[in-house]
Amino acid sequence: MKFDMGGLVADLGDAKAIGQIKPLGVEVATLDCYAIGFICG
Repeated sequence: MKFDMGGLVADLGDAKAIGQIKPLGVEVATLDCYAIGFICG
């Protein structure tokens, strides 16, 4: 689980960059899923 957040970080970085650029006529929506893995037993 330590190394499985690369995709999420890339998605958040893209959303932040697009928000800072603010291109005209572009709407951005992201749907991010977060999960925590626990070792049971």
